[in-house]
Amino acid sequence: MPRLLSPICPPTKMTSQLKKTVAFLALLTAFIGTSLLQQLHADQFSDRIEPYVKKFCIACHGAKDPKGGLDLTKFKTDRSVITSFRRWNNITTFIQSGEMPPKGSPQPEIEESNAVVAAVNGLLLEEARKHSGDPGFVPPRRLSNTEYDHSIRDLTGVDIRPTRDFPADPAGGEGFDNTGEALSMSPNLLKKYLSAAQQVADHMLLKTDGATFAPTPAVSYNERRKLTELAIIDFYNQRTVDVSEYVEAAWRFRYLEQDKDISLESYSKLKGLSPKYLGLVGQTLSTASAGQGFMKQLGTYWDALPVPVTPEGRPPEFNELMSFIEFGRKTLTPPLKGLIKSNAGNWPIHWLDFRAKTAAVRDQFALEQLESDVLINVGRIPVYKDDQEPYSMYVEFDRGYSSQDGYVVIKRPLFSLAQILPRNEQDETENHKVVSLKTILEKYHPQLAAKLKFGKHPANAPEENIESEWLIVKTPFHLEIPFTTEMQKELQGKHLLLQSQLDSKNSRDGSVFIKHGNGQSPQAKFDNQTTHLIYADSEAASRLSESVAPFCNTFPNRFFYVDAKRGLAAGFHLVEGFFRDDKPLMDKVLTDAEIRQLNKLWEELDFVTNRTETLLRGFVWFERSERHVLHGRDWDYLRAEDPALVTAEMLERFELQYLEKMGTPAKPGTEEERRRVVEPATPSEKFDMVHGFFEDIRAGLKRQQEVLAAAEPKGLSDILAFAARAYKRPLNDEETASLQSLYQLLREEGQTVEQSLRGLVTAILMSPEFIYRYNETPKGKGIVPLSDRDLASRLSYFLWASVPDPKLLESAQAQQLAHGDNLQLQANRMLQDDRIGALAREFFGQWLRYRDYLEKDPINAEAFPGYTDELRQAMWQEPIELG
Repeated sequence: MPRLLSPICPPTKMTSQLKKTVAFLALLTAFIGTSLLQQLHADQFSDRIEPYVKKFCIACHGAKDPKGGLDLTKFKTDRSVITSFRRWNNITTFIQSGEMPPKGSPQPEIEESNAVVAAVNGLLLEEARKHSGDPGFVPPRRLSNTEYDHSIRDLTGVDIRPTRDFPADPAGGEGFDNTGEALSMSPNLLKKYLSAAQQVADHMLLKTDGATFAPTPAVSYNERRKLTELAIIDFYNQRTVDVSEYVEAAWRFRYLEQDKDISLESYSKLKGLSPKYLGLVGQTLSTASAGQGFMKQLGTYWDALPVPVTPEGRPPEFNELMSFIEFGRKTLTPPLKGLIKSNAGNWPIHWLDFRAKTAAVRDQFALEQLESDVLINVGRIPVYKDDQEPYSMYVEFDRGYSSQDGYVVIKRPLFSLAQILPRNEQDETENHKVVSLKTILEKYHPQLAAKLKFGKHPANAPEENIESEWLIVKTPFHLEIPFTTEMQKELQGKHLLLQSQLDSKNSRDGSVFIKHGNGQSPQAKFDNQTTHLIYADSEAASRLSESVAPFCNTFPNRFFYVDAKRGLAAGFHLVEGFFRDDKPLMDKVLTDAEIRQLNKLWEELDFVTNRTETLLRGFVWFERSERHVLHGRDWDYLRAEDPALVTAEMLERFELQYLEKMGTPAKPGTEEERRRVVEPATPSEKFDMVHGFFEDIRAGLKRQQEVLAAAEPKGLSDILAFAARAYKRPLNDEETASLQSLYQLLREEGQTVEQSLRGLVTAILMSPEFIYRYNETPKGKGIVPLSDRDLASRLSYFLWASVPDPKLLESAQAQQLAHGDNLQLQANRMLQDDRIGALAREFFGQWLRYRDYLEKDPINAEAFPGYTDELRQAMWQEPIELG
């Protein structure tokens, strides 16, 4: 049973069980006091204990070969019994249980046994009363495994649990594993503490604003990349833009009747949307009808939306508007391209330039999207089934953004086993097995074939350039091709391919939409299968480009790019690098505070991963080992692992030689002139790419050094503050100087700033000021109260099994903890903290023997099918929650 002192903070409530326990202890004390203590003025050992021992015990426990190693002849006085109280507690237990004396030996009367037990208990109780409130000698001790883990958790903010590989703490005689007599330090255990300290230090991460501790180790490049990259990806994922949600919000806000005074910003926040982007969407849609072509059609769809009648739900008109918006994003903004190219032929400098150009135009009109000649695959004819419904294919041609009808020339529409046009006669007859649409219709639907007028132009244009199997249609035109049973059996498995071109003579300034359906007529006016034909160099395209700028600005093809597999990687082969592609999100969606937050995250990624230097070294390795560009004696000086690679002189030499190698040399000049500016001998796009790459490298290296110079003193200050919390008191001047000297020594030995700070963390966690708990020993022999520092430490380790938190330390440092109600106030505050669960687990759990239930579960789960892991966990958790 642990030695109990006076309570630090009396509980405000007593449970019924606790009341019973206290009452029992009071009655027991009263009984012992009246029946035994009055006899203690006599020599209990000589009068009662020694005669009993000689008569019933000495035969087995004498000086010669005592059983169990228990020699009772060495006990001569009351004091000798008191000093061996644990042993005499056991002796009285055996006497009371009847185990001593053993069977076959002379047996005492029960009154004799009760008298000697009462004598021993009386001696021990009187001695306890003499020292009531005095815990006696409290030896220094190391932290228990639990205390160490909890202390590391609260110091770092990360639940690392570095003692999971430690041996279990031994329990003292009272059954608790936090007694000084039990918690010794062996050489092997000291090694484990060193390993644990280094493990914790591996979590330390130097960021732009100082030192912190990461949830995972942060030593290797991949570990550091993962930590910082995932933070950015999480930021993006939390701000994914669903365009339809903003369009719906703009529509509902437009017709908002109740609370007309609500602002757009308030309404946006109510819906969890960006006020900035909602305002942009509403502005673009509300002014679209005043535009021309595409924008006028957009305005028509917007104005066709009815007044909302329910808080939720979207009418068909809304879906038509969204289809048109998505069609515009697909056909007017730049196409979505693959941005990861993992092969040895991918030149990193060119790829970075490509990424930059791609990211810059996400919200701009893309002339490259305009096509006048497109191969359309209407679909694959299914295998015929006896019970199938009538089957048809459909193609619709409608006026596009132009105010005039257009003509589309379908060059020899055909059915083919392939999804591409045949390249030669062998493809046509043997591989693709093609058959023209005209041939099929003349065979199965001669009337339809005659109506379509293959080889004829609807505008009676000259036909010398029109082949007999071509089909020319004028918008609007609806083509339905019904399949008879025999027709379907002949064509099953083949695709209907339409090589469709806008008539270059009669529709040079035209614009046509083509939609198709396989098995059913196209339902939506615009979907992923809708094709737009327009000449990119036509006046119609010029007008379209001018009119749709507001649309493209509002509805970019992407708001940001994160690759599903490579994350924020720049996308080239075997070279570590990142690329930031989030301009639309920054410009249109984020608040100023969010922009600062995102910029900060990217700054952290750049700094923590040493992004620029990592890219440069990877680039040198790649060009030497994969692309084999930097081969020959002229390049022997250049090595990816060379520390001098990042110097200004090396970079200058590398750039000039690389420009020469790439066939775009710099203009000759003196070394001083080239240091000021590098100009091309002949201007070229390649020179600009290469020179721009090296300029970015120089700027990045400079920025890294500047940030490091600012972060280093912050990091050192943070680690010194970490030491003060670990030591549970402010550092004195000598300790501060010692840690600073150690840091300088590590730096002088060639350790990086971060490695040196990790060395300090290891030293701090190996200090006895952290590993050990001990009381300050005052001078003299008088009775001195515990210091505020010791009181704070005792309170914290009792309630939380961990270091004091800043509030408790602040009170202790101000010498206010023991004054007035401060101790009780602090204890009450700490009882409300989640960490109070440690009291239920460690104190009550060890006392009542349920703490280690999960590890030492004696129940055979196979014998009790209902005894599941969930039940085991609940049985263990229940007393903790009750505590």
